[in-house]
This record gives sequence, structure tokens and C-alpha cells, in this order.
Amino acid sequence: MTLQQTDPELLRQLDDAVRTGEPVQAVVKLHRTPGKAPVPAVVEEQTRKAVDRTAEATGEHPTDVHVMGRLATAYISGSEKFLREFVEQPEVASAVANQVSSPSSESLPESSRESKALDPRLG
Repeated sequence: MTLQQTDPELLRQLDDAVRTGEPVQAVVKLHRTPGKAPVPAVVEEQTRKAVDRTAEATGEHPTDVHVMGRLATAYISGSEKFLREFVEQPEVASAVANQVSSPSSESLPESSRESKALDPRLG
């Protein structure tokens, strides 16, 4: 996978992390054999190889990794530098931001802030 094929929201968060130094969270889908269920042990090994190769290339380690072997998916949290290199690894089929950032309510017009208030009947 290449950065050009990465989720635009993840790319935006990576760009923000350059300024803030905050870790970024991504969910990555790993390559698997089409038509066959993922093998958890293989997915774990793919993730480990990609993490190890990325750590060697960047000199950094992820802050968190969770592998969902039956889904051929992994959650990775790390620096901007680490994640940019990680999504380029051959094991990675796609990558998306773990969370979608929304503008803070202070930057929204007054009418938008009011519409975001919870309906008291739901509480």
C-alpha cells in the first residue's frame, strides 16, 4: 500500500501529529488469501514482521498494537513517523484513522452548537 491510497482522514491526522507530536491511531487491514478465512497465527506474524521492519527503519516503536487475527486487522498507535512507514509495508492492504476528528464546538457557529445539544428527553 502507498500513502496515496491511505484514508484522507488518517493523512490529515498524521499531518497534525507533525505539529503536536501526539500519537496517531490507525486500523489496518492486512493482505490475505482471497476466498479463505484469515488464519490468526498468520495475521499475528504478518503484523509482527511489519512492526519489526518499521521499527528498524524508523528507530521508533508503536505505542500500542492489537491484532484481530480472525479479521486480518490490526490497531496500531504510534508516532507520525512510525505510522507513515508502517502503512507502506507490503503486508498492509489498507489503513484508516481509528477515530474521525470533528471540529471543536468552539469553532462552530452558535446555531451549530445549539443543534448538537442533547435532547433532554433522551437523558
